[in-house]
Amino acid sequence: MREQDIFKGIKACIFDLDGTLVDSMKVWAKVDRQFFLSKGMTIPKDYQKAIAHMTLMENARYTVERFGFSETPEELIAIWMGFAKAEYAFNIKAKSHAKELLSLLKQKGYHIALATSNSSDLYLPCLENNGLLPYFDFLQNAEALNTNKKEPKIYLALSEKMGAEAKETLVFEDILTAIKTAHNAGFRTVCVKDESSRKDLPIIETLADLVIEDFQSIVDVV
Repeated sequence: MREQDIFKGIKACIFDLDGTLVDSMKVWAKVDRQFFLSKGMTIPKDYQKAIAHMTLMENARYTVERFGFSETPEELIAIWMGFAKAEYAFNIKAKSHAKELLSLLKQKGYHIALATSNSSDLYLPCLENNGLLPYFDFLQNAEALNTNKKEPKIYLALSEKMGAEAKETLVFEDILTAIKTAHNAGFRTVCVKDESSRKDLPIIETLADLVIEDFQSIVDVV
């Protein structure tokens, strides 16, 4: 689909946070390195792909079970949050033209929602620090719905709140799992390229309605 056609028939937009609106995936790689280093380990090559779609609690349970760590999942989350909080509050920046796009969507009357697997302790300071929070009508954490992005529950719940059908809702994501889920549920999808998921682009390009380098390419067609 062409950029100029992507908003035709659309009433609402759902945005992922990490790797989509903000450039944060390197931060989580840093957190993982710090954590595994504290255990005298290096990060297994398949680890970050395995946890990409998970909520924090699912990630913690998976990590404890896989590696047999003595910490509880709750204790593991506390350790990770300690590494990540300052980064999200002060250092993580919005991707190029993200704020401009959100502002234009708001001006044009689109409903806007956030669908994230992240914790509010991280995403709220990050949105505030980057001046993005005022543009959102709804903020939804996957764990609060007892779901993850391998199923469309979070997208369906948000589109319903915004009074739009799936086909009238545009979902912005960066990872293959989320793009595939939204696509299969009937949502129109835009993949925002991120280095962490670049290896999956050949498959993503067969599923997403549009793949963009950054938001500049669609700012002019809102």
